[in-house]
Amino acid sequence: MKKQIEQPQSHGLDPNTRIRHYLWFAAEVERRQHQLMQKKENLFRRVDALEAQLQALKKRRSF
Repeated sequence: MKKQIEQPQSHGLDPNTRIRHYLWFAAEVERRQHQLMQKKENLFRRVDALEAQLQALKKRRSF
């Protein structure tokens, strides 16, 4: 299930508040991108570990 980042409703607000809302939104998007990159790196590490285990099992079976 994908989480949707809701952009703050900023119409009708004074320009400073609108800018703060957009800055918050940009920071939130950046934070979530960072989290996703970390998850991706963790998954790649797990795949590498599983491939190493598989190779070890194949070597053991061949003897």
